[in-house]
Formats: sequence, C-alpha cells, structure tokens
Amino acid sequence: MEWQFDSRYRYHQKIKAFISRNFFLPRIKPLSNDQKYSDWIKLNEQKDTFPISQMEEAYLPKISLIMPVWNTGEKWLNLAIQSVLHQSYTNWELCIADGNSIDPKIKEIIQTSGNLDDRITYVFLAKNKGIAGNTNEALKLASGEFVGFLDHDDTLSENCLN
Repeated sequence: MEWQFDSRYRYHQKIKAFISRNFFLPRIKPLSNDQKYSDWIKLNEQKDTFPISQMEEAYLPKISLIMPVWNTGEKWLNLAIQSVLHQSYTNWELCIADGNSIDPKIKEIIQTSGNLDDRITYVFLAKNKGIAGNTNEALKLASGEFVGFLDHDDTLSENCLN
C-alpha cells in the first residue's frame, strides 16, 4: 500500500513554498563544531529587521510578556527586566507575578521597574502558587493581543519581539 499525503499536507507545502519564494526568508546556517555560539549569533541574527521608521505606518499589536517570579537572584531578575526594556519593538507590556519571594530586594526591583516604565505591571501574591499558578496570575494582568512567556532568569535579544 502506498503512502498518500492528505490535502492538509499539500496545502502546508504550498504555503511554505509561497512564503520562501515571496518573502525571502533568511537561510540560517547550522552551528559547526568549531564555532562559538556568539560568533554564530553575529552571523545569523538579524539586526533591525523592522526599521523603527516604518513602525509608525505598520500594524503593531501589543505583546504581553508573562513573567512568574519566585526567589530568583537579583542579578538574573534585573537582567531579565532589562532585556525587555531594551527591545527594539516598543508595543509590549511586561506582566510580573511574584509568588511571595523571601528576599525583599526582589519586590523592590519589581516595584522600581514598574514605577520607571508604565508598560511593566505586577502583582505580589500572598503565597507562592508555583510556576503554573504564578504564571496564571501574571496572565490576568495581560491586555495584549499576543502573549509570550519569559522566566525570571531568561533574557531576550534586543530584536526578539520584531
């Protein structure tokens, strides 16, 4: 018995071919064994894929970034928040839910960040609800058309949201 592709597969292949023909998607070269990751990023990561000058004319949906926090190190939390603040795409919001972290400096970092930038909203929970519960609480703060998830010790490249 021969294998028969269903119509969904053929449709998917046609869309894929159309996109690659018409939008000239960049070809990403695989990382070789003797290549450093930082060098690979320089070669493959696009800078200014969406020029700032064109942003005023384009459709710019709000992206809600959801960040659950609990007992993270100050350094990592600061780096995560800074990586969001340095995005070249500007229509975002960072929604943070802290699950009652023990270190008071964590709350201070979150509050200070929220006071410095109105796009950062936060909630301090009475008790830790775990990563799923804290994520759901942060999600309640979201008002964007799209949602992305960011852990409290992750960092984003500056053009991640483009």
